[in-house]
Amino acid sequence: MKYSSMGIAPFAALTMAAIALALPGTCRAQVAAKPVPPVVQEAPAAETAPAAAPPVDAPPVPAVAEPAPATLALPPMDDVLNPVSQALSTMEYLERQFEAAKGSDTGLGVQRVELEKLGTESDSAGDALKPRIEAAKVQLDKLGPPPKDKQPAESPQIAAERTRLTSIVTTLEGAFKSTELVKVRASQLTARIQSVRHSLFAQNLFQRSGSPLLPGIWRQIGNEYGNAKRQLQAVFGTWRGIIASRPAEAALVAGLALAAYLLLSMLMTRPLARIMPPRRPQPPSYARRAAAASLAAPLYALPGVAAACVLYFGADAADLIYFRVATLSETLLEGAILFIVVSALSRAILEPKRAEWRLMNLSDAASRSLLRSVLAIAAIYVVDQVLKDAIRLLVLPLPFSVVLSLVTSLAFAGMLLNVVATPFIPAARPVTASAGEMSADPQPILSKLHPRWLKWPLLALAAGIVGSALAGYIALSRFAAGQVVITGSFVVLVILVHLAIRTSERAMASPKSFVGGWLSKGLGIEEGQRRLIARTLSILLHILLACVAIPALFLAWGFSSNDVLATSKSALLGFQIGQLRISLFRILLALALFLGLLFATRLIQRWLQARVLRPDRMDPGIANSIHQGVGYGGFALAAIAAVSFGGIDITNLAILAGALSVGIGFGLQSIVNNFVSGLILLVERPIKVGDLIVLRGGGQGFVRSISVRSTEIETNDKSSLIVPNSELITNVVTNWTHRNSLARVAIKVNASYKSDPVKVLAILADVAKTVPNAMQQPPPFVSLDNLGPDALEYSISVVVADVNKGGDTQTQLRTAVYHAFQNNGIEFPTPERDIYLRDLDGVKVLVARVLEERQRKAAQEASMAGTARETKP
Repeated sequence: MKYSSMGIAPFAALTMAAIALALPGTCRAQVAAKPVPPVVQEAPAAETAPAAAPPVDAPPVPAVAEPAPATLALPPMDDVLNPVSQALSTMEYLERQFEAAKGSDTGLGVQRVELEKLGTESDSAGDALKPRIEAAKVQLDKLGPPPKDKQPAESPQIAAERTRLTSIVTTLEGAFKSTELVKVRASQLTARIQSVRHSLFAQNLFQRSGSPLLPGIWRQIGNEYGNAKRQLQAVFGTWRGIIASRPAEAALVAGLALAAYLLLSMLMTRPLARIMPPRRPQPPSYARRAAAASLAAPLYALPGVAAACVLYFGADAADLIYFRVATLSETLLEGAILFIVVSALSRAILEPKRAEWRLMNLSDAASRSLLRSVLAIAAIYVVDQVLKDAIRLLVLPLPFSVVLSLVTSLAFAGMLLNVVATPFIPAARPVTASAGEMSADPQPILSKLHPRWLKWPLLALAAGIVGSALAGYIALSRFAAGQVVITGSFVVLVILVHLAIRTSERAMASPKSFVGGWLSKGLGIEEGQRRLIARTLSILLHILLACVAIPALFLAWGFSSNDVLATSKSALLGFQIGQLRISLFRILLALALFLGLLFATRLIQRWLQARVLRPDRMDPGIANSIHQGVGYGGFALAAIAAVSFGGIDITNLAILAGALSVGIGFGLQSIVNNFVSGLILLVERPIKVGDLIVLRGGGQGFVRSISVRSTEIETNDKSSLIVPNSELITNVVTNWTHRNSLARVAIKVNASYKSDPVKVLAILADVAKTVPNAMQQPPPFVSLDNLGPDALEYSISVVVADVNKGGDTQTQLRTAVYHAFQNNGIEFPTPERDIYLRDLDGVKVLVARVLEERQRKAAQEASMAGTARETKP
């Protein structure tokens, strides 16, 4: 550790006192000295005094004393107690140093690193104590419980051994609690350090210096100009003299850097030509262009980065870097790499010389202008960083930094305004004219502020950078300018990697690609499984990208590397929530283990089915049982291994099973039944999403979703039918698309007895061959089913490739049969019925009575109407 050179000896007394205070009073003496090994006392050889007679009510005492039980002597405890005392003393030292380092971000950062080391050391010390505690407890348990009142006292040997073991357990447990206390104190101090560092960062970021508009700033620059010139000549003159004194080494380093650049540039030509072919019959798709850009960007950057690294490390190895300019040289290397990376990313996306591979839909002029502006922005940022380090190296006064910030801010804002002023005109695409000739789309007239979501923020950012520089907020101005370059480049890089992952996912799912073809032909994996594998790998790669991108983004936003590494370590390797420790890294590894074992299970099943479980060697029923058993066993093994590796104790599942059994006993049988049935549906997959099924009660439709409790079925009238999973498992279900989408469609046809059955069968067979949706293999089937009471009853049965086209096929068959019968003079039978009316005289009498009754009522109504007219005044 960094503070070890300061000496730990002055804190030895504090260490022992802290442990003594932390441990119980009965075992403080055990900390400073090694534990005394157990001494087995033997009975005296010459015992002449007779033993006292036992009381009447006491149990009989054997004449010969039993020997003390053999115990395993524990090793010395200094090796496990010393780290505890070391951690306590270190914690005390860091807490005192915190008060002295509150105003220094560097000192606080060093303390944060030391606290991380202290936490690791405390964990190691606690882990070393656990087996000692368990060993001592096992020995103590072997002695049994101490005797209670009115029980005979145990032998002195056993009592002494019990006291010794109890003291050891108490000492070790106290030391273990001390390690836990150190971790808590370290966590609390870390939180305080983080709070102070964030306050310092905000204070430095918004610290205001003199405005460059004040004449005093320029007056101070004029007064210090001569001194700055002399310091510049002294430092860089010495550096130039060192390089001039070693011309051979300097020439060798420069030659190696130039050779590395030229060699790698030539080597990258062929891969770039394969990634982006110069001539293509058809323009590449967006996915193809995205994949090409993500592959071309590192190839563009590799020669320049390699040459810069060779130049820097070669000069360092040849002692060509003056010790006073070492920091400046590192800044030059970092700036060169940043400029090269930004240039490679911009070139890969904009492609000013190859419009067909351009990822953004821009014209050639807009692409070139945008590329120049981006490179200028990166160059200005690099120059600002280098000059800032040069000012710090020459120990120049603050006005130089103020003026430098003003100049670079104005240049930076000017380049941002140039980006805003560049019209994002889309590239002209060839279209077919009305006369059949090729012409170009007219370039649309767009506002210079298009797209507004990009250019309005750039305008605001440029104004903010210039305004903060003029107001004297130098740190804020430089921070905003740096985020434009670093964060912008990083976001573009992440987007390119994301597009590359998506393109790889599509290529893996396609049988035309190399990996997709190998999965399809080499392993026999179906399209659905290939898509599942590709999707799973895509998710894992995106998670890995997020694990790399998020910490890097925090670094770009000003967080220190120690903070980011500590947070990333806690997130990946594990963090505590109550009594549960969660480790994202172990979870990802557990998921990868589960997928790997599941994939291996599928390969074993496929190999067994191809080599062992063949129909000519084994009964199909037994083969199917073995195949399914291997699948279920592999799935269970993968699940148990993944859960165990993920940090979940398998024994806790017994508690869950007990809770479920209690719930089932209290009336949750139906819910558990549906839950288990849903798992069976999801694993065994007798019914899949998209299948056309018919339920026992007559419900029919397409399966839209399968959950662990119910299944959603969409009927023909577009209504949703929610069916419990147990109904699909325990009842008979017709699945039209379980194996494939083939279905047999049949219609009934009646013909007159006057027609020849042979001729009708031939006509129906010809009709079945002419229907578009009917498959010819297996061939259609035509039969005479019955000699009905009114007609000859025939049937036509055909097989369709898609069960969803069954209704259309039936309509086509009926229409074709109708036209065929009309053309060949075959009559459709018309049922004839004879109606016999009995007791016709009675019907006549009934009709006469009804007519007579109606006439009588009409006469009564007429007479009543006449009487009413006569009485009216």
